[in-house]
Amino acid sequence: MMPCIRVLVLISLLCANNVLYAGNVIIKGRITNRLAEQITFSTDDGWLEYTPIERKATLDKDGRFSVVLPVAAGYAKITLEHGDQASELYLKSGDVVQLTVDAKDVDKSIHYTGTGAVTANFTAKY
Repeated sequence: MMPCIRVLVLISLLCANNVLYAGNVIIKGRITNRLAEQITFSTDDGWLEYTPIERKATLDKDGRFSVVLPVAAGYAKITLEHGDQASELYLKSGDVVQLTVDAKDVDKSIHYTGTGAVTANFTAKY
């Protein structure tokens, strides 16, 4: 009887992994007064242990970028880093946000538009 229970637990855990992964978020934007050539977005896989997921985007000559980041189910905490500046936001699968920020004053200038912007702007404000 014990081997059957172990198999059922293993199958449940494998199925839960597929349920926890929800899809992707898309983050596009423009950074003025850039501090670096790249912007980095990171989150975790939402599984039992922390496994970081990181995506880097190179800024074009106008400071524009676009990145697709896989996220877990529900809201995912996403950290963005540019030069020595960092900020956090929460998005859920399917969200598409447009970010604008002046790297010289991230806290006052960061702003999001698009699907998921309400939550992202709230997080940026507090």
